[in-house]
Amino acid sequence: MVYLCSRSWHLPNKPDPLRMGEVWFFNLWRYRQWPYLVLQPNDVLHLFDRLSGEIKWKVTVSRVERFSYQSLKGAGDEMDIRMPSPVDRSQAHFAKAPKVGYGLLFECRPIAGLSRPRPKNRVLPRLGWIRDQRELAHWI
Repeated sequence: MVYLCSRSWHLPNKPDPLRMGEVWFFNLWRYRQWPYLVLQPNDVLHLFDRLSGEIKWKVTVSRVERFSYQSLKGAGDEMDIRMPSPVDRSQAHFAKAPKVGYGLLFECRPIAGLSRPRPKNRVLPRLGWIRDQRELAHWI
């Protein structure tokens, strides 16, 4: 499947660090949102950078990890076990996450760097993911 996934931090224009191979992304939710259930290896993501308002990368998902957690410390511990390097627990995306919930980790490999502006008159869902293929066609 193909999805659009927004990131609330700056994604690089150049391949670094994506050029070096895989990069990990994560979501922490209070409730199991649909990406938790459906994201699979070999899915394609278009990464939307909310800060720049651009779709910056097309990547393929190489690995998916799912877990539940009872505390943010527990979420961080789970992530540290599953990822090759520790998660930065001071970053806002982690620090402001729900205290109890579900975690989705996904490792990605770059396919292509993009620089597409956000389409006019299109609203990004609150969840930050788009799966509807008709809506996705307006974005990519």
